[in-house]
Amino acid sequence: MDVRASTRFIRVSPQRTRNVVDMIRGVPVNTAITTLNFTNTKAAKIVGKTLKSALANAKQREVENLDELFVKEVFVNEGPIMRRFIARAMGRATRIRKRTSHITIVLSDGMQEAARAHHAAPQAAAHEVKEGAKEKHKDLSKKQAVRPTAKDSKIKSKAMEKFVRMKDQKKIGTHEKKGM
Repeated sequence: MDVRASTRFIRVSPQRTRNVVDMIRGVPVNTAITTLNFTNTKAAKIVGKTLKSALANAKQREVENLDELFVKEVFVNEGPIMRRFIARAMGRATRIRKRTSHITIVLSDGMQEAARAHHAAPQAAAHEVKEGAKEKHKDLSKKQAVRPTAKDSKIKSKAMEKFVRMKDQKKIGTHEKKGM
């Protein structure tokens, strides 16, 4: 069973919050709470509150094993930006962007993933047969494709601009490229 909690309009930039969130993705809840308690940032405190809120939602929905819960998904979206101005020299002003973020945490006990894996097993075998047929088709098309030869390097095209024509190699040497 999945349990969700979100906190919106947090006055921390999404980039700083994502640094904290990356530490707890896919980790058991107890380990995630401990990690956030020992991380010394403003974002860690807010993410910790959101994680505890998700855990309280799990208790409210009467999830059987709270010890087996892990952080299935964590993501940070960008919220609205508060724009402010600060005075600068010679009567100018500079814009200051005060960024906000929305944090969402999804906890899971792993029961749905096990059920999905059980149902997806017969379909995976059929999918592998289709991929095998596609690979054979790709191998045939590779054999039929014409490969460029050394004579073709004389012709300049957009794809081969990095290479030097044969005449120019004689003048500047084979190890150097033209224009470098």
